[in-house]
Amino acid sequence: MNDYLNAINSIRPGSWKHSPIAITLSRSRFDIRLGARRWPSALGGTDTLYFLMAYQFGLLSLSNKDGRHYRRLSIIDVPGEFSGEAIEDKENFIIQPFIDLVTTAGYEETQVIITGASFKGLVNVNRITLTNVYVA
Repeated sequence: MNDYLNAINSIRPGSWKHSPIAITLSRSRFDIRLGARRWPSALGGTDTLYFLMAYQFGLLSLSNKDGRHYRRLSIIDVPGEFSGEAIEDKENFIIQPFIDLVTTAGYEETQVIITGASFKGLVNVNRITLTNVYVA
């Protein structure tokens, strides 16, 4: 997860202003903290989006390791608005670490599907624009 957050910080400095993520995992406990604070109480809207993307990235980054049970597939639906804040093409940098990961050795059979408002301007991706709106 921290690799993802470091990656978005290198693309857009200052995007992650919190402490590194620390995970405690035992037989009876699973806890994720930022410094001394639990993640839900430490993060606002956009930072929560970054955190959740980091979680998905962390799982996907394990998929090429022997003995891991996470498949080489990640499907992420990025909402057009997250906690009241618009997610636009200016947020393409949140996708870039996934693109970089799946183009490295060991991830040849990995697929990432990310839906969103646009994602125009990304390179090394197969971008499909949907034109029909289906409402359930």
